[in-house]
Amino acid sequence: MKYIPTYHPKHSVPPTPTCVAAALSRPGWIAQEKIDGWRAQVHVGETRINAFTRIGNPLALPLRLQQELRAELAPGQVVEGEWVSMLGRLYLFDMIAVGGEVLRRDTYLERYARLPSFRGDLVVTLPILESIEQVMAVLSAEDDLIEGVVFKDSLYRGFSDTSVQRCRRYGHRHSNFRRPRPAAIA
Repeated sequence: MKYIPTYHPKHSVPPTPTCVAAALSRPGWIAQEKIDGWRAQVHVGETRINAFTRIGNPLALPLRLQQELRAELAPGQVVEGEWVSMLGRLYLFDMIAVGGEVLRRDTYLERYARLPSFRGDLVVTLPILESIEQVMAVLSAEDDLIEGVVFKDSLYRGFSDTSVQRCRRYGHRHSNFRRPRPAAIA
């Protein structure tokens, strides 16, 4: 299976309680942590796992991480997340395909429900944040790994840039520039 184009946040929301409350008050909108890593789309095949960057370039994931993924995912499944190369950890947030079929007709919540709850050393499923308090706690965290939050229209079917908005923490600097670029497959 080849890279599947999905959404990427294009619009921003200021990290204030008022703006967070407004974003979460829209019907069906939820939030998740936005991890400062490299976007990774992971395709599980019968014999191997292929990963791609946000623009579809091949990405090499460590064997131990692939083994952790294979323990929970079936061939034909495609997941998306943020790859933090310095930690060797993958933070998952979406199930893109099952049985080789892209889930364009499913809402975000339906796709998320299909995502296994990873809590291992190398793979973690990001939880959904539904309250202003949860979002503000993430936005006030002193953790360079957390870029902020992403608001999502959980009832939107398919993949669209308009169904996602980012909210960066005040003072957050992208640390990817200090992290090595992900290894590409030769």
